Amino acid sequence: MTGIKTGKFGELLFATFTCVGVGTGVVAPALAESAIPESVWLDTIIVTGARSDEYLKKTPNAVTVVAPEDVAKVKFTDARKELLTRIPGNSLGRNLRFPFNGSNYTVNLRDGLQMRPFGRGYTSALEEVNRWDIERIEIIKGPASALYGSNAIGGVINIITKAPPLDPEYGVWSEGGSSGHVRSGFSAGATYGAFGYTLNGNLITSGGSRDRTAKRERAVSAKGVWDVSADTKLTLRGEYQKIWDQQPGTLSAAEYAADWQQAVIHDAFEDNSFSTVSGSLEHDFSDMASGKVAYSGRKTTAEGPTALSYKSGYVDEEALDHNLVVEYKHHLDFLSTKIVGGADLQYSDYREKSYGWVNDVSVQRGALQSDWDLLAETASPFAQVQFSPVERVEFTFGGRFDKIRYTGVDKLGTSGKLKSDYQNFSKKAGVSIDLTDRNVLWLGYGEAFVVPSRSRLFTSKATISRGRMSGYNADPNLNPETAKNYSAGLRGSLFDDRFGYDVAVYYTNIYDMVVGVDRDGTLAGRVYTNAGEVRGSGLESMFYFKPHDMVRLDASYTYAENKFTDFVDEGVDYTGKYVAASPLHHLNARLTVMPIPELEVELEWDHISSFYTSDLNDDPFGKYRRPDLWHLRVDYQVGTWSVWGQIRNLTDTKYADSVSYSTRSGRSYTPGDGRFFAAGARVTF
Repeated sequence: MTGIKTGKFGELLFATFTCVGVGTGVVAPALAESAIPESVWLDTIIVTGARSDEYLKKTPNAVTVVAPEDVAKVKFTDARKELLTRIPGNSLGRNLRFPFNGSNYTVNLRDGLQMRPFGRGYTSALEEVNRWDIERIEIIKGPASALYGSNAIGGVINIITKAPPLDPEYGVWSEGGSSGHVRSGFSAGATYGAFGYTLNGNLITSGGSRDRTAKRERAVSAKGVWDVSADTKLTLRGEYQKIWDQQPGTLSAAEYAADWQQAVIHDAFEDNSFSTVSGSLEHDFSDMASGKVAYSGRKTTAEGPTALSYKSGYVDEEALDHNLVVEYKHHLDFLSTKIVGGADLQYSDYREKSYGWVNDVSVQRGALQSDWDLLAETASPFAQVQFSPVERVEFTFGGRFDKIRYTGVDKLGTSGKLKSDYQNFSKKAGVSIDLTDRNVLWLGYGEAFVVPSRSRLFTSKATISRGRMSGYNADPNLNPETAKNYSAGLRGSLFDDRFGYDVAVYYTNIYDMVVGVDRDGTLAGRVYTNAGEVRGSGLESMFYFKPHDMVRLDASYTYAENKFTDFVDEGVDYTGKYVAASPLHHLNARLTVMPIPELEVELEWDHISSFYTSDLNDDPFGKYRRPDLWHLRVDYQVGTWSVWGQIRNLTDTKYADSVSYSTRSGRSYTPGDGRFFAAGARVTF
């Protein structure tokens, strides 16, 4: 393993300070989202960065806060395309920072508790929650296992659900649009004395702008908060969500050229359901000490011949997950010390079956092909301390010890019962320095690890398909992937908070990445092994500028360089190559005009630079250059009514969300969406 290269990191640091300008305070990796009122965004209270309430400006982490105003404005159905493109540090893949679709590099939380089966984390999990019950979203970019355990190499997404309103509030809403898009719902909430509640339900039906991309979804959630006493609070929440969506698959270059909106898979789909119960009991022992016990239980089902599996079978999965977190927080007058400690316990029971599939024009499943019962058990104590030895300077140190047991039981084949045990200690350190009252400099170090996936440990097998060997044999003795991250940044505001900015640089090494190798040309010789190393470095920034009360400009810019530094996969050396689907530049800018206080018009521009389509950088057609995209949103508030409209892909531009290349099949395209419009209204009473 190699350490940090001081020269490269120094260049990034220089770029950071150049961006913010000599003598100006600035803003840093806690990429506060634009919709946070500019006069208070530095003083926003977040909970994800330290498992404890802290000011955004104090956290020595790259953190983005997507404020309630942005969640309400975007009204996303696809979080990756509509919401996450607006923040710095998101990749074109399903993970934060690193576009490795085959890796689970993102931890998904709801109200601080795990919301997905152990080892299954990615950015699109934002849609596996009642999106109309989201208050805000806190996102940590980069390795964060010192607080949140395995999979946090890319980062952590924590969805904060809505709290009961102080006054009674009831509402109904509806929205309609192109391609058969219809969604509607209701909400209710109030606080009566010591008890408050929220209730939210909604339905979505859409035909999709591309062939066979229909979607049906329904969700309902309820929360109750009871102030048992002045020192004790009990919170209970339940949620149910059902999602059915078609998956049209990828297109070849010829198919994409002929009709970029067609579907070549007849009826691939996935039918999911998510049932969650959660709760927490919080108690203040004194003004200086408090404790919390929180629990979440979730049942997940997934069924169907998905676009990824339709050639090999019909998938039927069920998971039951439990997460118990115990926390204790203590403040000391000595050096203004804050201590957070506790334990994070997880139990994940995952049942995975696959069946043969008659053909690609039938949803009938054939004979049972595999049947696995997979169990993950974790026990993870953690602790963090923050203290201020001198005024305006605060240090942070933390660590977490994860003890994990993975068990796989092959109920159909000959593998029998397999076990994989892991232990890992992850550390973090940071310092924040108040340069002025509104400008902060921070430095941070963090570690992360990822336990290999179920398939790589237990279920994967090398096979012969169409006369060629494919796939790799699982290995229960694989080591975890690990990462080390160094980062620095500035955050702040100027001109009476009319101008704010947040700039961060980072340097990450990922070690022991799992790759497939062909050792001897036989099926038995095709195995997974820990043999890869990747370096990621970049700059993430945002700013807002409000020259007038009626005009506001917001922008986020990401520079990301992801390269293989020591990587040989199936005898092919990728060392020195750029990671596929990883553009160097991504700029998202939004111009908002408010001609009257009740009316807000936003024009969004999204630009990415060209990128390699294969990890070997050998596509004969060169890089793919996605056209720029434009989106328009309008919101109007009048009395108890709110009316909105949006047009996505305003110019109806032909583009692909992702493009890949292989010597075996040539280029493959996952088409984006054509022009889409919708309008809706909500009334409260």
